[in-house]
Amino acid sequence: GGTFVNAFTSEDMTCYFEALPANKLELWFWAEADRIQNRVFREFYSERDVVYEERRRSVESTATGPFEIAFDSMFWESSPYGWPVLGWPSDITCVTKAQADDYYSLYYAPQNLTAILVGDFDPKQALALAEKYLGAIPPGTRPVPQMITGENKSLAEKRMNAEAETNPAVDIRWHTVAYVHRDGPALDVLEGILNGPTGRLQKNLVLGDGVASSASAGSDQRKYEGAFSLSAECKEGHAPDEVERALCAQIEKLQKEPVSEDELQKVRNRYLASNYRQLATYQQLMFRSARAEGQGSWR
Repeated sequence: GGTFVNAFTSEDMTCYFEALPANKLELWFWAEADRIQNRVFREFYSERDVVYEERRRSVESTATGPFEIAFDSMFWESSPYGWPVLGWPSDITCVTKAQADDYYSLYYAPQNLTAILVGDFDPKQALALAEKYLGAIPPGTRPVPQMITGENKSLAEKRMNAEAETNPAVDIRWHTVAYVHRDGPALDVLEGILNGPTGRLQKNLVLGDGVASSASAGSDQRKYEGAFSLSAECKEGHAPDEVERALCAQIEKLQKEPVSEDELQKVRNRYLASNYRQLATYQQLMFRSARAEGQGSWR
């Protein structure tokens, strides 16, 4: 009876997920424990080729994909976040079955695992089943190495100019803080001030005689470090340097003038409404908990 069966990998975690009837919880624990302890990489090399094609389709075959990967690796100069999640093409073509087994044994050991359950079940029964099936798996014998290479302090502005078969666009990015940092909520509020149909970017860069056809801001706080970005696509007749000046003007205004209480309250209201709507679905609850625990703590 399982549905919604899939997985994703981000810079900080891999997440497997599925939906199932509440009366099949023990079956899920049994099957999951067996998959973790007795994994079999069937048709490893043919599957490796599938991953290579997936990367080619999602990166190389798009107008801006290769440039986005190059921009990331330039932005993250020393941090491991400069590596693409899917790897570089040579990584995929050269990885061996032995290397995959070694990687799995190190990182997918039970002490590195978090199980997140959302839905109609008895928590005491679920904990007992977790102990019975997952608790019986021997822990890994090697500790996961700690991430010790952080991002160097930026010494100068870095620029990348690229030509692609697409509308002209501008991306600006700053280094910020990790997911659990006390400034994280302030960056979320800043994103809300700039974004949305009534946000500053829409009002000042897109509407009326604005210079952009679209514009957005994004705060990306990861486990170890973060980034804040502004992006805009040039409106016909306007050049990238003109759009860049307009984006920077919005940041300069924020630096010089306090945000009004009315504008702050509007952002808070939107944030609360969005979070309340997310509580209505088990998928959103699950993904929110997974991200929080993977990058810091569910608390």
